[in-house]
Formats: sequence, structure tokens, C-alpha cells
Amino acid sequence: MESKLLLMREQARRRRAELSERLRANFADFIRASWSVVDPAMPLINNWHIDALAEHLQAVGDRQIRFLMINIGPGYAKSIIGSVMFSAWLWTRDPQSKIIAATYARALTIRDSLRVRDLFQSEWYRDTFDPQWEWVKTNEDWLSNTQKGERRALTVRGAATGFRADGQIFDDLLNASEKHSKVTRDDATEWAIKTMSSRFNDMRNGWRVVIGQRLHELDPYGAMLATGDYVHLNLPSEFERERKCCAWCKEHGSTTPIGFTDKRTQEGELLLPFPTPGLWPSPSATSPFAGEILRTATRRGS
Repeated sequence: MESKLLLMREQARRRRAELSERLRANFADFIRASWSVVDPAMPLINNWHIDALAEHLQAVGDRQIRFLMINIGPGYAKSIIGSVMFSAWLWTRDPQSKIIAATYARALTIRDSLRVRDLFQSEWYRDTFDPQWEWVKTNEDWLSNTQKGERRALTVRGAATGFRADGQIFDDLLNASEKHSKVTRDDATEWAIKTMSSRFNDMRNGWRVVIGQRLHELDPYGAMLATGDYVHLNLPSEFERERKCCAWCKEHGSTTPIGFTDKRTQEGELLLPFPTPGLWPSPSATSPFAGEILRTATRRGS
């Protein structure tokens, strides 16, 4: 009887080891496995755009992409996947990773920082990955562990002096309500391009993920894309042939460096075949929300 129990325990240990290894190796699998832990009230919509996000973020984690720009509208789990889950996944591979994460609003920054903390502290995460570190800080804006890993939560245009990291995650650089303010746009652009570009531990290899919806022709995303440094994953809510892959494809071809191209072929085809809580049921380029929904940025004064 005792030998049978030992065998069962060993089999369980091996299954857990195999699962943790698979989830460390594949971010898309990590997303699907951890979704109910991060957002138990909202079922995962298992759409192809989830894999598009996961594969490009994995390429950042694998150091195949250094600077990644993802333009996608609200309601597609961009913050949960790109900021919360990606941060937690990186620590399964390297708990010494240092990350700076920022959004335009402190409330959103803290919300996602607490989501990351809750995921780290969940029974699922600890049972699956058996992390060999303990907490040092679990503040709402600063998580750190005994292996020197950190995740700092900042606000766009906030103080960054003294903070450095291996990588940066910018999720929504601009508040939609301030998209017509030239001062706000310019301040956010200067913070992202100038201030934060010196905030890497390794200036040669530091990575950055920028996620958000295009709001204006002169928004920070356009300025960052104009540098030519970013791989651009563009996922408009409604498909537009002429903007299939936007700036990246005009120079580099119809696919991103990891072989992705938008799966849609019909003009106006939706990213999801049905509306999500974050989107209007029928987004339209004539809507006053066209900038948010379609990322078809238009210039309307300052």
C-alpha cells in the first residue's frame, strides 16, 4: 500500500513538472491555463487574436523581438495578457527579471499590479511552478522577490528617476479623453521616447512592449512607430485591406518577423465575430469613437 502511494505521488510530481515545463515554454498555453485564476468571472474567448498576441509576446520573451508595438482596441484582453500574464510568465522563466509597467492612470497601474500579485500568490501558480523564491515586497506598486526580481508600476509622465529594468511594458499611454490635447500627447511621447529610453539596465538588450489603441494621427504610438524600431502588430476591430499590417508591412513585407499576417480577408470583417463588453456592437469609421475602435487616427486640431 505504501509503495502504491509513493508511486502515485511520483506520477503526480512528474505530471506537474511536465505541465510547468510546457507552460514555461509556451505563453499561449500559459494564458489559457491561468485565465480562470486571473479573471474567473469572464470566460476566455478563444479567438485567433489571443494566439497572435501570445506569439508576439513570446518572441519578446525569447529575445526574437526587442521592441514590440501592439495596436488593438478595448475589450480584447490586452491588459490582462500583455501586462499581467506576461509579467507573471516571465518570472516562471527567470525570477530575476526586472520589469517596469506603466499606464496613463495610477488606478489602472495599481489594478494590474495587484492582479499580478494575486496571480503570483495563487494556489495554482505556486502548485504549478513551485517558485524557489519568497516575497520581499508586495506593495501595490512594487513587487520584489528574494532572487532580486522586481515589477515596478509607474504612471505615464510620472517620475522615473532611479528606476531601471530589463524590460518595459507600456499599456495605454494616453487617456482617450485627452487625445485632442497637444500638450498631453507631446508629454506622453517625450516620456516614452526620451525619458524611458534611458531606463534600461542593459541599454543594448533592454526590451519594450507597447500596447494601446491609436487615438490620433500625432499620438505617442505614431511617433514611436516613426522611429523604425518597432515590430508592429496591428489588429483593428474592423479589417481594412490597405492597413492590413500598417507601417511595418510597407517597409518589411506582408508579415511580421515571426510569420504573422492578419487572417481576415473581407473588408470590414470583425476581429471577433460577435461584440465584446468593451466594444460597441457595430463599430463604424463614421463613429465619434473611430479612433478607439478602428485605430484609424484622425487629426482634429490640438
